Amino acid sequence: MRNQGAAAVHPGQHTRHSRGVEFLPVLVAAVVAVLAYLAIVLADRRGSFWLAFVATLVPLEYVDRYFVDLPSALKWLPELSLVGAGVAALVLAPPARAPLPRGPLVAALLCFLVALVSKAVNHSSPVALLVSQRGLILFFAALLAQRAATGLYAVERRHAFLVGAGVVSAGVCLLQRVTVARSEPDRVTGLFSLGEVVLFFHLCVIVLVLAYWVEGRRVGRWRVGFVVPWMVLSLAIGNQEAAFPYLGLVFVYFLVRARRRRVALLSSGAALGAATLLVFASLYDTQYRAESERGFTDSLFSWAYLQRYFLGERHDVFTPSGDLLRGAAVVTAYREIEGSGTTLALGRGPGATSESALAGAGGPLALQYPGIGRVTLSLLLGEVGFVGLAAHLFFLLVVLRAGRVADEPPERRLYREAILLLALAYLVYVRMVYEPIFAWVLAGLLPLAAGVRRESPAPPQSAPSGSSIRGTWRIHEGQSEPVTRPMRRSS
Repeated sequence: MRNQGAAAVHPGQHTRHSRGVEFLPVLVAAVVAVLAYLAIVLADRRGSFWLAFVATLVPLEYVDRYFVDLPSALKWLPELSLVGAGVAALVLAPPARAPLPRGPLVAALLCFLVALVSKAVNHSSPVALLVSQRGLILFFAALLAQRAATGLYAVERRHAFLVGAGVVSAGVCLLQRVTVARSEPDRVTGLFSLGEVVLFFHLCVIVLVLAYWVEGRRVGRWRVGFVVPWMVLSLAIGNQEAAFPYLGLVFVYFLVRARRRRVALLSSGAALGAATLLVFASLYDTQYRAESERGFTDSLFSWAYLQRYFLGERHDVFTPSGDLLRGAAVVTAYREIEGSGTTLALGRGPGATSESALAGAGGPLALQYPGIGRVTLSLLLGEVGFVGLAAHLFFLLVVLRAGRVADEPPERRLYREAILLLALAYLVYVRMVYEPIFAWVLAGLLPLAAGVRRESPAPPQSAPSGSSIRGTWRIHEGQSEPVTRPMRRSS
């Protein structure tokens, strides 16, 4: 957060490396086909699941930025692997066996239709449309890969995999801090390429273990007393000042929604927050005072500092690297579309904020205002306007509602609601819609990815006399099984 020069760089963005871009369409098709074939032939459904999961945890951008000069096309490999795994899962577990959830499909189609209309109005290129909608492609690829694991891994076990990945990522953060990031804390990004993304994932892990803990359960063998401090420490050593408001949001959410352990949550949260603040202050107070009159703790609670951080000053709204500040990006995107009712509603077209080096995918707003698409809110406003923003919010709310099932364990309900809350809060912080890990976490909230489906009602003649049979939801260690319950007739 401190280093404004660490602007978000994503696969497909125009960077100092642009080799191989002309071969990208052929490479995409070839790599997806090869990965899907290998997942099918070599490892069956487990292969597609693990290929997709590991693909979300490969920081090729980090390697390219600091160590090895990678071709631009190679940096798409994690996304291509996730899509390849989704294709393999579609072959191994066709929708006829378990239809995809209708609500998210309709909401995703609505988002695409809005982008299509915006493309037609603004005469954007088909390539720009495809690149701008890749977040939806990644979401359904992740959903298919997780659905294919139904019956292989219990839901709790998959949650344990997620926590395990978070623990490893936190360990990588610590390793980075004592090696390559001694003088540059912004290099601490764990298993990801950006600090903002590692913050989101580590928050998801914290939310997951807390959701189980407040209901008196553990995620696999992971103990909350180890996982939460370990994850928070990884954020502290990585100069993640933004962790404070987001951790506070998570803390308040659980205090409001949890049914038990509120006193323990309040006391442990206060102690952990104070310890984190002390770690931050000890690590960064000297650095802050060397750069300005305020120390870290003074800056953190200074409205003027926060206003400068998001919006800049009157004559300086850019980071040292030349990108717009986050708040300035949102303000600029709005100013660019407010000129007419059409652009206000539908934006400047798909890809308008894209800095992609792919021919036809770059946008006019990105050329004029570098970094304008660095946060989700500015990206949506600039490309698809307020109608597209509304469609995106509708998609998130549909995912939240589609995850509701009868007899849902309370810890999964808490986890699902908290993740959607984080997704909404992240609209103004960074562009998460194109991140594979965001697609994976979001898709995992749906019942189908959790091994849940609606069962058909049992034949009426099998019911005891004086009762009727009603189909119910059943969550059973990662797989579905028919459940019938005798229900008394209403008098």
